[in-house]
Amino acid sequence: MTRFFLGLSFCFTLCSASAQFDIDTLVYDGLDRIYEFHIPASYDGSEEVPLVFNLHGRGSNSFQQRVYSQMDAVADLNNFIVVYPNAREVNGLVLWNVSYEVSAPGVTPVIPDDVGFVDSLIDFFIANYAIDTNRIYTCGMSSGGYMSYFLSCALGERFTAMASITGLPPLSVVDSCPSARTVPVMQVHGTADTTVEYFPSPFYIGVEGAVELIRDRNGCDIQADYRDYGDVDNDGISAERFIYPNCLDNGELWFYKLTNATHTWPGTPIAFPGDGISYEIDGSTEIWRFFERFSKDPSFVYVPTDVSSLDASFPAFPNPAMERVFVPRLLEGSMYQVFSQDGRLVFESSAPQGYLEVSELPEGMYYVSGEGYTFRVSI
Repeated sequence: MTRFFLGLSFCFTLCSASAQFDIDTLVYDGLDRIYEFHIPASYDGSEEVPLVFNLHGRGSNSFQQRVYSQMDAVADLNNFIVVYPNAREVNGLVLWNVSYEVSAPGVTPVIPDDVGFVDSLIDFFIANYAIDTNRIYTCGMSSGGYMSYFLSCALGERFTAMASITGLPPLSVVDSCPSARTVPVMQVHGTADTTVEYFPSPFYIGVEGAVELIRDRNGCDIQADYRDYGDVDNDGISAERFIYPNCLDNGELWFYKLTNATHTWPGTPIAFPGDGISYEIDGSTEIWRFFERFSKDPSFVYVPTDVSSLDASFPAFPNPAMERVFVPRLLEGSMYQVFSQDGRLVFESSAPQGYLEVSELPEGMYYVSGEGYTFRVSI
């Protein structure tokens, strides 16, 4: 990982030379609302793709969040559209309106309706691009994380899952939520964060307390699946992950504890002197790994598409195949499932001894999964 230690002005000069800027405005509530977006290179409109919103922090903007999070590259690798909305200045400070309070209709907005703005952006992208409406997600940094929590409540029927880096849920989300649907949650936080502090105080619940509230509100298992990433580059910063499964509505809660990390986006190459950045994980990559597991389509079944998760030693031939895939290790009558590249179950069947029938499948890449194995096959 190459790390750039930059001043803001130099960062903007450097990034302007290499980034492709897709910037537009949407008139909402009488205001020109700015947003940036990125369409993956592989997008041609022939199939529906996921839509991800990525929200900046307080005092920041869509451009800075785009450069800082580096999510465009993840979108290119995984074929989703990413949108970076821009908050407006309120009383001299740029931040998201994390409340139901907005200016009265018919007057110049002082307190902008950011929920309505994002809702309108969703409508715009659905109208103009091939969007999988079952796979719309929101994430953000700091104030953008707070806003993602709020959106997951206010627009819970539209958003499939949410992730927050260094931002906690507002009390309005924890105490009451109008959405009937429980949205899967991912929370990432550094223990040395002095902006949104990690540890509790007499009048502050702290990050782990907030995670416990979300876990209980969402009906997740109390016992977490645990992974220790350690300190991979010996800089005194380490990472741990806690996954609380079996939440309501088939959800999960993922919590990343970054020991000694500050108010930063993990994995970013944009660093400033004194920043405590975790390079044990990449924030944008982990967010997508979380998001890709969830769809509102009840027929959707998640299949890991990371090459590292596939069983390369599992003998299957010919591959590419036309009619049958021979798999000597399969037992007669064993069940198998075939999934499309986007994780949709195509069909399931029992195998005659030693082979799978694939003659009815259109050309393409598929994942075959059974008890104890998953492998990829090309038709």
